[in-house]
Amino acid sequence: MTLPLIAITEAVSFDRTLGEHGGNALVLFGAPWCRPALRLAAVLEGLLPTLPMPVLHVDVDRAPSVPPRFGVFAVPSLILLRSGLVAAQRSGELRADDVKLWLEDLLAPA
Repeated sequence: MTLPLIAITEAVSFDRTLGEHGGNALVLFGAPWCRPALRLAAVLEGLLPTLPMPVLHVDVDRAPSVPPRFGVFAVPSLILLRSGLVAAQRSGELRADDVKLWLEDLLAPA
């Protein structure tokens, strides 16, 4: 089953959605005016069928209290949450190949 890319525009929906998935998610922090974040969202949408967890796309302008909770102060930023804790983090513009390799490495069976 492919999980969707979930748009997050308020802190309460972030907390609820993260809780529904056991605190496990790939989170993209971006904004409508941030072209690199929009490109990254498109890359992640293409990867959805390969991901074992949802992708939450947090609009930092509409949910400004969420990014600082995870030490995010720049967009775009990607964090991988496991049980609600940051397992990995990347910031800045990323190429599609770099995102795929990063995720393959992080999500590979131990």
